[in-house]
Formats: sequence, structure tokens, C-alpha cells
Amino acid sequence: MNTEQNLNEDMGGGSVLNDVLEPVACACMSWCRDFRETQGGKYPISDHAPGCDKYKLEQFWRICLDGSAIVIEEHEKNLYGVDGTTYEPIMLTRDQFERIPEFQGF
Repeated sequence: MNTEQNLNEDMGGGSVLNDVLEPVACACMSWCRDFRETQGGKYPISDHAPGCDKYKLEQFWRICLDGSAIVIEEHEKNLYGVDGTTYEPIMLTRDQFERIPEFQGF
């Protein structure tokens, strides 16, 4: 019996090595960041830093009308077709999008 098998039996089975190798929380928040992902403070900070494996950008749409703006998902784009509306693609992480305050209307 090798050392890993002994450890697994002592700990009640399972993979002890996987428990050791998989971190409980991502350490990327401790990295030095310049917060460019907030795009000048327009959007919330992401849960993960650029360069982290968990930092995944998605395309969303910023719709502007008369000085007001809303950020929506791709499938909602056709719901806001009004004259004078401008559409701008933006790249955010899912957690950034979910933390944008609720839209109060144009």
C-alpha cells in the first residue's frame, strides 16, 4: 500500500491530494490590480482579476437613449428598438453584469 492509499484510508476515503491541490478560494484578488475592468468606474469590479483562469469576459450591450443607459444581454437586444437608441458592445464578466444596479427606465 502506498502513502496516498494510507492517507485516504486514515481520512475516510476520497482523494486527499485533490483536497490539498484545489484551493478553497481564488487568490487572484490579492494580485496587484489597476481596475481597468471597471472601465473608468462605470461598472463594478470583477470577482476575479484579469489573468486569472476564472476571469471570463462576455459580450453585453450598452443601450443609450437621451443620456440614460442600460446594459443588457444579447437575447434582450431586440426589446429596446426605439428611434435615437444607440447600441454599444461592451465586455464584462458575468459577476460584473449581475452587480449592475437595476435599471430605473429611460
